[in-house]
Parts: sequence; C-alpha cells; structure tokens
Amino acid sequence: MILIPEQIRILKEKKISLENKLKELDDYLDSEDKTIGEESRIYGGKDYITNDSFHEVRKELNQINSTLQNGIYLKERSLNKINIGTKFLFQFLNEEEIYHFTLVDNSLGLSSIDGFISKDSPFGQKVLGKKAHDAIEDTGVVLEIKKSYDDYTHYIRERPNADRKSREVKRILRDLKIQMENSKMAQEEYQKYQTITLSQRELLQEEQVRLMFGKLDHSTRIRLGIIKKILEERKVVIPDENDDTIDIGSKFSILTYEESKVKIERKEMINCAVSDELETNYVERISPIGSQIFGLKNNEEFTYIKNNQYLSGVVFDIDNSIEQIKTNNALTYQKVSNRRK
Repeated sequence: MILIPEQIRILKEKKISLENKLKELDDYLDSEDKTIGEESRIYGGKDYITNDSFHEVRKELNQINSTLQNGIYLKERSLNKINIGTKFLFQFLNEEEIYHFTLVDNSLGLSSIDGFISKDSPFGQKVLGKKAHDAIEDTGVVLEIKKSYDDYTHYIRERPNADRKSREVKRILRDLKIQMENSKMAQEEYQKYQTITLSQRELLQEEQVRLMFGKLDHSTRIRLGIIKKILEERKVVIPDENDDTIDIGSKFSILTYEESKVKIERKEMINCAVSDELETNYVERISPIGSQIFGLKNNEEFTYIKNNQYLSGVVFDIDNSIEQIKTNNALTYQKVSNRRK
C-alpha cells in the first residue's frame, strides 16, 4: 500500500490515541483483577465488555502499526496529471459546486467526506492519469491540479533543500565551511547543525526496517546506505532539562495568526529533516521560522515572512524533559499538562 503524508499523519495520531486508550483499559482491568479475580474479569458484566473493548482496540492498533511499518511512503507527488497523492478540483456535470479531492491508493484511516478518493473506486479509476481541464464523459471536468507546496501536508524533505533554508542560515553555513579548515570552533559549530534527535533516530530506524523488508532495488540500496551513514556518524542530542529555551530536541507549542485564523500546533525542533519528518510535527532550525524561534523562551514572540507578508507568532509550553508527552496536538498537550499539576 502506498501511503500519502496526510494519511501517515492521521494514522500516527490515531495510533497515539489508541495507545492511550489501550493503556487506560489495561490499567482498569489490572485494578479489577486485584479485587474480583480473573474469572469475573473475563465473564462478568461490565468487565466482560471492557475486556472485549481492550481486544478490539489492540486489534485496530496492530492493523495501524502493520500498515505504517509495511506501507510504501510516497516520496514524490505527480503534479502534472492525477496520481496517488495529487490534489485536484473537480466539477460534476450539471452542478455548480466545485469539489476538492485527493487521490489515494487505499482509504485506510481517511474519510471521503474530507475528499479522499481511492484509486480503485469507480470515480478514482476515471480520474487517474487525467490532466487539468480534461473532461470525463458523462461525469465532469478536472478544473485544476494543485501545485503549490502550501496546498499539501508533506514531508519536509519533499521540498527542495535550498528552498527550506533561510537566508541567514545559508550565510552562516557558508561562512562556517570557509572557516572550518583553520578553526576548530567553526568545525564544532558546523557539526551542531548535523546532529539529530531521538525521534529522528526512531524515524530512520523505522524507515530502515521498511526498506529492508521491501523490494531491494538500486534506489532502495542507496537510501539504506545513506540511513546507515547517518545513524553511524551523526550524534544524537537531547536538550538540557535545566534550560528553558528552544533547542534541538525541544518540544513546544507554536501559535500563529494567518488569514484571520489562529493556529496552534505542537512541534519538535530539529536541525534538518533526514527521514520521513512531517511539517506538522517538526520545525527545522535551518528554516525561516526555525531560525527565528531557535533559542526563544516561553511566551516570546517572533516574526516570519510568508507569501511576501510579515506575520507574527508566539512560542509557549517549551518542554526539554526526557519524558516529553508524545502528542502533536498543542491543545491536548495543555489538557494533559494541566491534569498533571
């Protein structure tokens, strides 16, 4: 199965939710065991239902884990004609409404209400391979294929590396490379931009397993070599628990205000993407926003440029602890944090 980034994000969020639910059910059943015994746990009233729910949740979680581990992660979208991962606008015959669709290989975890269409569905088969302005007999017309990065939730690496770096970081890295030959300090500073976080190491290891058990063609062998080199040569860093600033490996919430809408997201700071990092999960230090918020403290503001506009945001709930709460949802993070106080 080919998984698109939007699908991976949804499945990973569902995985976290199911893991939390499974732990709650397991804790409840364990507490009941101490008072009413194993026989009542399995066959008696409420506990029978709870035990049933436990197995259903575990079954669903196993399916998601298997899909994430065995699926093929889409690396490049087709933006000239409709294929897996392509977003497009469609207008049906005799209708004024314009529909937004995304073609997927399999709709696991996705809803047709959100415009996800399986390539094996009758409609999916009709639009597969079509270009913008192509008419489909007795159905309608493809109005547009979306090509802007902002239309997609994608891997950070899907965007060219040169486009991901801020002007400031490009200058810093260029100057460090020039100084490295004669300066140990410059070498050490440059190496700081090459470090990875614990979660990045996990992503690399997961990708390594997927590729090893998949089809070992030439490109896969090259990628496995790159992964091996990164795991062997790049240092894994953990933020200082006593530091209250955003560093590599920090988790934090970020609030931005764009187009009259407030958006709050939970992020992790990394130097740069090395595997399947989604932009919804991570901020690269080398990026325009990342270079602005690196080193900030709680409730400090920052500015950034998007679509030739100066916009502002604020960072908060910085977490540099080892036991960071595993969630990508800032509001969920706040809820859990408040409950623990």
